[in-house]
Amino acid sequence: MRDFLKKDWVIKVISVLVSIIIWIYVVYFQNPQYETWIKSVPVTRANMSTDFSSGKLKILETNSDTVNIKVKGNRRTVAKLSSQNIKVTADMISVTKDGNYTLATNVIFPVSGINIIQKEPYNYEVTVDKVSTAKLKIDVKKTGSLKSGYEIDTESITPETVSITAPQSILNTISKAAVTVDISNKTTDIKGNYLIEFYNSAGEKILNPDISKSVEFAEVYFTLNMVKEVEIVPQITNAAAVDGANLSAYANGAKTVKIKGKSSVVSGLDKIYTKPFSFANVKEGASHTAYLDLPENVALADGAKNSAEFVLGAKKSG
Repeated sequence: MRDFLKKDWVIKVISVLVSIIIWIYVVYFQNPQYETWIKSVPVTRANMSTDFSSGKLKILETNSDTVNIKVKGNRRTVAKLSSQNIKVTADMISVTKDGNYTLATNVIFPVSGINIIQKEPYNYEVTVDKVSTAKLKIDVKKTGSLKSGYEIDTESITPETVSITAPQSILNTISKAAVTVDISNKTTDIKGNYLIEFYNSAGEKILNPDISKSVEFAEVYFTLNMVKEVEIVPQITNAAAVDGANLSAYANGAKTVKIKGKSSVVSGLDKIYTKPFSFANVKEGASHTAYLDLPENVALADGAKNSAEFVLGAKKSG
């Protein structure tokens, strides 16, 4: 028996058992004071103004929506605490307009005999803003370029304005509302619904969930024209007399003109005639200004003249 008790492993086992017995005695019979942190206890807002529920006021920011609490009490009592059964409230009764507020927090425990040693954060800090509405014109931002030889003829957007509701401090940063349309290599009319987005004065896009708008999308409609340069051909009513005098009519200046219209019409044209005219004098150097006779659904491109001057000169040989 003596030899058995002298073995190391027996002594170790007995030591562990004695330690457990002592620990159980101290914890469950002596029930000593004990300190610990209860972390991430949610903060409940109490006595909030109806202006929050009606949308007139909005909380923009808080220092934290949870509190860490260091508590002290009997070990068995403290062991009953958790972040789920502790109630922390911030009284919002004084928060009636926009501004920054520092509010005390009240802690309610589910058991008695608990003392608060420390709270982090100690107070509940909240930033409140009033909610306002504004109306903005919707701009159209174009990206890319149409296919060469095409241009936008008419442009429309429906609706033309959007109403936005947001906290005033956010609303103050919004410079414009716009939709973005990619027109790269387009040759036919463009029509579609495009997302309305907001930008600050620096042209940076503003993405904020606190912004609401009266409509999400706007319909944009562009009609496109084909632009083409064609030859100007004179219609001379006394052409026989001109020819008989061994003369020809030559353009004094531009020999071509730029026209525009639907591609289905313009693509088939390679010349534009003048309205019929006659030379008053059939002699070399005589001139006449003739007006162009544009076909239906064809117009002059921007900057193009609606007339051309023709001068009689000797026929060129060959």
